[in-house]
Amino acid sequence: MKHAPNIAPNVSRDFTLPLEVYGGELLTFELPDLGGEWQPLPEHFLEGISFTSRFTASGSHYPWWMQTVHVFGGSIIGTNNRAIVEYSAGEGELECALSVKQVRLIKAIGSRPTQVNTPARPTADKYLHFKWQNGSRLALSRLMRPEQRLRKLFSRVAWNEFSAVDENWRAQILGHFSFKPIKDNSGLITIYPERVTGGVFDNRADIELPIKTPTEREVVFEQAHLLSVLKVASEIKFIHEGDHSKLLFKADNVRGFLAARQRVPS
Repeated sequence: MKHAPNIAPNVSRDFTLPLEVYGGELLTFELPDLGGEWQPLPEHFLEGISFTSRFTASGSHYPWWMQTVHVFGGSIIGTNNRAIVEYSAGEGELECALSVKQVRLIKAIGSRPTQVNTPARPTADKYLHFKWQNGSRLALSRLMRPEQRLRKLFSRVAWNEFSAVDENWRAQILGHFSFKPIKDNSGLITIYPERVTGGVFDNRADIELPIKTPTEREVVFEQAHLLSVLKVASEIKFIHEGDHSKLLFKADNVRGFLAARQRVPS
């Protein structure tokens, strides 16, 4: 998938059981009997959790559901309170919430997990058990159930009549506005129908790019969020509802939207 980074093993050594410990005693290990059934994971489960984890928030001041990816079978959702993305990973039945650290653990194996077991036994139901094609297994503590309200957000907008993102158009915006904002500034970028402006200070625009855009009126975005969306979007669409605006975007297996913000008066 072109939106997922190359995933390589993060393991420096291989061990084969049984191992010999002090005194010549052999250390043996038997996999526990989980008592549940192994279910197939979506074909693009690894790409999905990896992609959506890039759109989560970090910091104790954010609620738990902004710091996790939400798995609803083949639909995987992440949000940072500005952008929300949905990745269509394929067919699956698993429903769970995974923290970013848990996503990194799964990626560290170096290949995609193929099955999951969610045992119902009281001694085991606090864990999710993942299994790989080569027999590798990983048990992760089960977080809260996925936040159902996130799914409803995608049914409130129309996912048609998008504008294709031209590669030259994308390159010009990324090239002009990939600057480092001054401390305590967000690097606000304003998009007009026929130009884009921004700068290192939020209260003044010192960069202007004359370029046509699909918006019908002025919209303002924080630099980091806007660029993260434009880097992956293949199609975009602006929608306006009263004083609020959103940038909808689509890509291979991906759809999402970014909420615009109101400019703070200087």
